[in-house]
Amino acid sequence: MSLGPLTVITAGLLWIAAGGILLEVSRLLGPAFDSVKTVKRVWRWLAWCGALIAMCRGLTLIFPGKLVEVSRISVMAPLGGLLVLGLSLAVLDWVMRDRAPPPWSVQFMRLAALIGRDGPVKFAAMAVPPAAVGDLPPPDEPKRQRQGRLAIMLGAIVVLAAMAVFLALNAGGGS
Repeated sequence: MSLGPLTVITAGLLWIAAGGILLEVSRLLGPAFDSVKTVKRVWRWLAWCGALIAMCRGLTLIFPGKLVEVSRISVMAPLGGLLVLGLSLAVLDWVMRDRAPPPWSVQFMRLAALIGRDGPVKFAAMAVPPAAVGDLPPPDEPKRQRQGRLAIMLGAIVVLAAMAVFLALNAGGGS
C-alpha cells in the first residue's frame, strides 16, 4: 500500500483538529462569563469562520468525492495541517493564559461559590490578573494520577492511530 491514502487521512485529521481548537477559542472569547473579558463579536465570528473552513478542508480531504483530487496530494498537505494546528494551539494557549486566575484566588472563589455567591465569583474570576508561571507552586502530583493521565493519553493516541490505519487500508476504493 502506498503512502497516498495515509497522507490524505493524516492531513484531513489535522485540519479537523485545528477546526475543533478554533471552535473552543471562539467559545472562550464569548460571553460565557461576565462581559469583562469578552471580545467584540467580529473576533468571535472570525474564529468561528476559521474553524468552519478548517473543518471543511479536513472533511473534503477525508471524503473527497468529486470536489478534491486527492491522488496528487503531496507531503505538504499534512505539513500545512500541522502548521495550522500549531497556530491554533498557540492562539488557544494565549486565550487560556488570559483567563486563568492565580492559584491564591481559586480557593477564595470556591469558598464564595460554596456560600452561594455565584455572580461575584464569576466577576472576580474575570477581574483577577493572570498568574505568571513563576508564581505557581511546584507541582504536587501523586504518581498514580500522572500515570493515569499518561495512560489515557496513550490510549487516545492508540485509538487515533488505529482509526488512521483502518481508514488508510479501506481507502483504496473499489478497484
